[in-house]
Amino acid sequence: MSPEMRESRAALILLAAAVISVLAFGAFTLLSQIG
Repeated sequence: MSPEMRESRAALILLAAAVISVLAFGAFTLLSQIG
């Protein structure tokens, strides 16, 4: 595998992790507001 692919894959994983954490935080906030 080329190093460029590895780097772009790492960036993708970081981006996905950020999106997931933001979504989880938003859902948690929403639930705590409702509850």
